Amino acid sequence: MRFVQDLLLDFVASGVRFAVIHGRSGLACALSSDLDIALGEHPFGRFSSTLHSTCRRAGFRIVSVLHYEVPYGYYFIIATRGDRPAFVHLDCLYDPWGVSLYPLPTPWLIEGADSNEGYPRVLDDKTAVYLLIKRAVKGAADDAHAAELRRMLDNRSGKVSAALTSATSVRAEDLISALLHTTTSAQAEAILRQLRWRLARTRLVRHPVLWSHRLFLNAIRRSRRLTLPTGFFVVLIGPDGCGKSAVAVALLTVLARGFRRTARFHWRPGLLPKLGRQRPADPDRPTARATQSPYRRLASLARFIYYSFDFVAGYWLRLYPARARTGLIVGERYYVDVRVNPARYGFAVPQWLSEFVAQLVPKPDLTVLLTNEAEVIHARKQELSVAAIHDQLKRFEAEVPRWGEHTILKTDVSPAAVAGVIADHILALCEARTAKRLERSGSHG
Repeated sequence: MRFVQDLLLDFVASGVRFAVIHGRSGLACALSSDLDIALGEHPFGRFSSTLHSTCRRAGFRIVSVLHYEVPYGYYFIIATRGDRPAFVHLDCLYDPWGVSLYPLPTPWLIEGADSNEGYPRVLDDKTAVYLLIKRAVKGAADDAHAAELRRMLDNRSGKVSAALTSATSVRAEDLISALLHTTTSAQAEAILRQLRWRLARTRLVRHPVLWSHRLFLNAIRRSRRLTLPTGFFVVLIGPDGCGKSAVAVALLTVLARGFRRTARFHWRPGLLPKLGRQRPADPDRPTARATQSPYRRLASLARFIYYSFDFVAGYWLRLYPARARTGLIVGERYYVDVRVNPARYGFAVPQWLSEFVAQLVPKPDLTVLLTNEAEVIHARKQELSVAAIHDQLKRFEAEVPRWGEHTILKTDVSPAAVAGVIADHILALCEARTAKRLERSGSHG
């Protein structure tokens, strides 16, 4: 991709000390996977400044900066602007002491890097060491990974063994030789587990201070991820027939590369199992045309409290951890729908109680009201009359501002087009959030 190549050349022109790992596989991997970059300097200096200026010039936006590894491992997710974004992932590590998950000092990786199309690339022997340790630490190697390792080690196992010992003090000539003769991924994984054990033992015995330092830094990193989640929670609301499900599916497809994981739920987080139902009301399979609860007052109140707990506790125990792990969560209806049409779910509770619970239910990062002409929605689903749909739309429009950041979109185009508009809105909010956090930490270039 032209942007990635221009970015690397800009790093060179700015004097950034870096080298791309396994760069000869081509830069297209940044579009389907990620581009590994070893840094010889702190990432929030010339590197960050050059990245921001190049993105602005090329029309890209930095939507997330993830502190994924200690001491200075940062994962940049960059996106094009517009309703059909393309994503570039930069996996950048600066580790002068070799205390990260992959115990390789990045200055050692960069040393002697050769030039490849105008930018530095880590030498093949060191690349092989890096990939070998990466697979050992992750503890998994499918057939493709095992084949890649054999290819990297072929005809250079002696040099790779020497390089591994030089960088980590671990001797593994026997394991590397055995790895070359594996024929299945299971055999390769068994050898990699032995290598991982040797790496861990050597680190603990020879560098206990560095090992302890890493544990301390990692605890700080994890606490920051919990207090400042890097994921996003969006809720789609609207009457039956407005296209919520189709838009949700399209949105997950458009933004799959913009987040580390994705999830979707209908109505509630689903922490608790659903209760037994009395037709026609079932909170997990509601009837749109219901106008009053079929349950007696105490039964309705008990069900309301039960499902309210799911909304509150379910958010903190299921949705928030996913947000902290840079997940995109797309919900349909959520508690907003309960506020608009409680009878749909078999609830008949005082207004003040519904209001009270609404204050307890965490707000999404973005609430999207999907709307259209009542006649158009009725043509898609005839469960409600045109007048009833029109009344629901008015209640949704009155309720949605209470849920924080929101937007109203008309579904008079394809679900993919609507999802594209929502995706652009989400990425703009992520970009602003990331810029604010970097500026607050003093690391915005």
